[in-house]
Amino acid sequence: MSAGQWEIVFAVLVIIIFFGGKKIPELARRIGKGLAEFKKQEKNYRRSEFDCR
Repeated sequence: MSAGQWEIVFAVLVIIIFFGGKKIPELARRIGKGLAEFKKQEKNYRRSEFDCR
């Protein structure tokens, strides 16, 4: 089950109303940094798990 076009538009509008236009770039940067850190830690975990075998 995937989100349709109108659900995505509605979600974006709610985010803009809730956070305001000025905070969205900062929020996106934080999310991007968080995802990058998560991927980095996941890669390190997989590498250490592989080395233990």
